[in-house]
Amino acid sequence: MEISDISLENLATHISIACRRIREGFVIEELADVLVDDYPFEKIVANEIIKEVEAFTLLAFPKTEIDYIIVHLLGTKLLHKKELAEFSKFDEAGTIINCMLDRLKSELNWDFRQDREFIQSLTLHIRPAMNRLRYKMNIRNPLLNDIKKKYPAAFEGAIIAGKCIEEYLGMEVVEDEIAYIALHIGVALERMKLNKKKIKKVLIVCASGVGSAKLLSYRLKNLYGQEIEIADTINYYNLSSYDLSFIDLIISTIPIKENLGVPVQVVNTFLEDKDIHAIKCFLSKTQNVAEKYLHPSRIFLQLELRDKESVIRFLCDELYKQKLVPRDYVNLVLERESITPTCFGNLVAIPHPMVPVTKETFWTVCTLKSPIHWHDQQKVQFVCLLNIKEGTQTDLDGMYEKLISIIENRYVVQKIIKSKTADELMACIK
Repeated sequence: MEISDISLENLATHISIACRRIREGFVIEELADVLVDDYPFEKIVANEIIKEVEAFTLLAFPKTEIDYIIVHLLGTKLLHKKELAEFSKFDEAGTIINCMLDRLKSELNWDFRQDREFIQSLTLHIRPAMNRLRYKMNIRNPLLNDIKKKYPAAFEGAIIAGKCIEEYLGMEVVEDEIAYIALHIGVALERMKLNKKKIKKVLIVCASGVGSAKLLSYRLKNLYGQEIEIADTINYYNLSSYDLSFIDLIISTIPIKENLGVPVQVVNTFLEDKDIHAIKCFLSKTQNVAEKYLHPSRIFLQLELRDKESVIRFLCDELYKQKLVPRDYVNLVLERESITPTCFGNLVAIPHPMVPVTKETFWTVCTLKSPIHWHDQQKVQFVCLLNIKEGTQTDLDGMYEKLISIIENRYVVQKIIKSKTADELMACIK
């Protein structure tokens, strides 16, 4: 029986707690609704494990404790791809995954229905996850905070997908389980992005000879290999007669004054940091993201609000006044917040509605005079309400990238919090 390293550690922790419990006379009650006889293989494994533990500790494990280990194994066992062939698409995992695929398509416009790898990996994950939830097993995801912070789009998708499990089992899906689903969605999104990405055709204009032209070409391939294809390397005097109809970008080591109808990026032959950054900006098209998503009419500074709900209500009311959101918008944002809090540390929170409903994607931001409690011990002083366009998710990568760069930069967040005017705050975000 194969289980992951984390599951093995959890199992060892459970057994060591069980040993102490038995030694001190606290035996768990019989588990209701668990038919362990339906799982003969897991029963054999659990009995073999306990036989060794009993020999080592000289303790006697009652049947209820062994049953609990069987349940533990059911919740952690890794299935293999070959076992998938046995599963009908009409079983519970198939039903839930079809529901997830439909929800992700209808609510976020992510169509994974042809992504066999995603469906397969999710099926392998959902089966033990169902057992974990059904038998109320605690599971801790050591990557939870990293996933929430670094893959916010995938995490949002996982919350929507998790609703399918909640409705099927009639019980809440905890954050740790949501984060595991988010990993599978994150991989599928990366795959989708790679398939959609149009490789840019690049023409190199180099004035300093074959050697340096080759060096520049190899460096560009090394840095942007999956994003560009170098069509040719030419001298400047050949440029006027070159067919540029299929070229997306000219990278030149000398200034080009004439308008060629193709973007030109002038670089140092040895590619300095500023050159690398400029090319990256051209390829990702994220350099004007602050101006794109933020408007002075949606910036509110140094507010005196006492709690999370007051902040969310204030921002949603302002958007309703500007006729940008429906009247019930605040309920959608509070519903999303109730599932898992949107504070990310560093005094930042990014609330947003349960489902996208606005005509455009934009930010609404506020700073607070004093930090407020958002969740547990986390305090917040900068809030960015994220309003996502209904029906399309194609333009969000650059926006999330920008938000993450703000969240993780303590210096920038402090400057934002101290900003006295909307222009000052816009300059910080730029």
